[in-house]
Amino acid sequence: LGDVYKRQDNAQHLYDNMLKYAAQEYGKVCQMTAMTYKEKAHLYERVGDLENAIQMMQKSAEVFKNLPKNDINYYTDAEEFIRRWEEQKRIR
Repeated sequence: LGDVYKRQDNAQHLYDNMLKYAAQEYGKVCQMTAMTYKEKAHLYERVGDLENAIQMMQKSAEVFKNLPKNDINYYTDAEEFIRRWEEQKRIR
C-alpha cells in the first residue's frame, strides 16, 4: 500500500510542476491547466480522497468554463464528476 501512495505522491508532484509550467508559458486559463487539474482529481479519486478530488475537479471546471467550447472542453464532464463524487460522499 505504501508503494501506491509513493506513486501517487510522485504523480501529484509531476502535476504540480505541470501547473507551474502551464501558468508560466500560457497563463492560468489554458487547456493544459484544465487537464492537469482534471488528472489530479482522478488521482485523488483513485485513493478514495473524494474531498480533494472534488476540489481539483472544481478548479478544472472553472478553467474549462473560461476556454472556448469545443471537442476538448470537458466542462460538462467535470461538472458530472463533481456531482457523482458529492453523491458518493453523502452515501458514505
